[in-house]
Amino acid sequence: MRKPIALILDYLTVTLLCIVAGIFFFTQYFNSLTLVAGKSIDFSADIIAYGLFETLPLIFLFIAMFVIFYKIRHLSSPVSSLITFSVLMAVTWFCFFPFTLVLKENVYSMLTPLETLENKNELSGGYFRTIDGKIYYFVTDTKDDIADVFKLFDNGRPNSYADRDFIRINSTLSEEVGAYKDPIIKAASPDIPFRIDEIFHTLKQSAAFAWENGLIAWLCFCSIGYALASLYCFIRISSWKLLNFYWVSFFTTFVLWFNFFYFQPEFDFVRTALSKLFYEGGRLSYFTERQIPLPLTCMNLLFAVIMTVIGIVKATSKKRGR
Repeated sequence: MRKPIALILDYLTVTLLCIVAGIFFFTQYFNSLTLVAGKSIDFSADIIAYGLFETLPLIFLFIAMFVIFYKIRHLSSPVSSLITFSVLMAVTWFCFFPFTLVLKENVYSMLTPLETLENKNELSGGYFRTIDGKIYYFVTDTKDDIADVFKLFDNGRPNSYADRDFIRINSTLSEEVGAYKDPIIKAASPDIPFRIDEIFHTLKQSAAFAWENGLIAWLCFCSIGYALASLYCFIRISSWKLLNFYWVSFFTTFVLWFNFFYFQPEFDFVRTALSKLFYEGGRLSYFTERQIPLPLTCMNLLFAVIMTVIGIVKATSKKRGR
């Protein structure tokens, strides 16, 4: 009885620590993108709330991996631990995850829109900035995307060292700095792996769309959870615990990456072929009308079944060996 309770406590502890870490990293990430030279960092309650609800779906995607890590180190009570793990994953995907999506929608309606917070700071005056290959000195803070500047070193007019001008910076600057607000901060910041952020954003969007699309759509989305939970079979796949950690990490990453890559343009030819296989002749129109990716659901379920069979075969062979 003690081991299942320890597993539940580990689940709750990891979830709490991940929430704290997620809010911290979200606020740092948000402020690094929106920070303007000469302006202070904003740690408002709205940003913390956004951090909480942007973090929770990611925690639910990774919580199976963390609990499996715990079981790799504590292999006793296999039957009761498996039952407890299954209940925890079911509660996560059928209670906590949907509840978070519903609560998120209600809370976000009461918060300052994220776009408003992102555009809160105007670019500050008194700094040199490079925009579209030209160097500008900002005389005053920008107002409504209009900047009062001195343009320096205009190659088209070599006899002119500086021209005062008013420039509109929104479209030009967005190409220059990407997700950042200020080119000075972009130049001073390390490279951020925006591709990883894109993967997480796509998965969170898929979750929100599935929940809004009805129970069947949500059950199909939960096939990701089944695929991730099926990696429980790797707790005893090898006598080397470090190797088990590696395989769980690798396949967790693979499942999440594949569920992202399935919707990318590079996967169009496979997605088209699968659509013809599943939907040709008007079959399964319920799924096509609601844009539920049934082929992806089937691939997640197939992966989960394979992992489950591997676990059963491994457990059976060990019992026979004894």
